[in-house]
Amino acid sequence: MFLISGQYRTSNSILSIGILQCTVSTNNLLDVSDFRLGLGHNKIKEVENGSLAYIPKVREIHLENNKLKTVPAGISDLRYLQVLFLHSNNIGKVDVNDFCPMPPKMKKSLYSGISLFGNPVKYWEIQPATFRCILGRNSVQIGNFRK
Repeated sequence: MFLISGQYRTSNSILSIGILQCTVSTNNLLDVSDFRLGLGHNKIKEVENGSLAYIPKVREIHLENNKLKTVPAGISDLRYLQVLFLHSNNIGKVDVNDFCPMPPKMKKSLYSGISLFGNPVKYWEIQPATFRCILGRNSVQIGNFRK
């Protein structure tokens, strides 16, 4: 069974579903250290504060092409997160602590990719310290916003 583009696929059929909860219980999983969460190309307006606390070892989150107005709360608490796609949303402001935890907390893995292009956020209004936990300056993609 596979979840592909908002459709649930079994060996013989494809059914459209609305997902409120995804449980991966009793599958004899040995390791979820390379866990990825793909929620791109939906109509998500917000991610409730605390929702991401249930996946503390997630490595990659795709929230591109949604309707987010802010960086989801709790992103900075995900110490293993390395890749975050937020491009093509409605994010108009990025705060200095949206991505990186405040000291004394530390990330276990630095970001190798954060995409913010295609949002109305003005890059000159983002504080340089906002990206203090990235591997290098090429790890962040901020571009011009066009409607």
